[in-house]
Amino acid sequence: MQDYISMVLVWFVTESKNKNVSIADENHLLSKLDQIESLIDNELQ
Repeated sequence: MQDYISMVLVWFVTESKNKNVSIADENHLLSKLDQIESLIDNELQ
């Protein structure tokens, strides 16, 4: 799971630099990352 999250973050950073990601894709990805963060936070409690 950590490898997948790391890969997504690397992809996001590199694509954002090149501006090849649309705003809708960026917002969707941020939404999914927020969901993942909430799930992790819930499991750690």
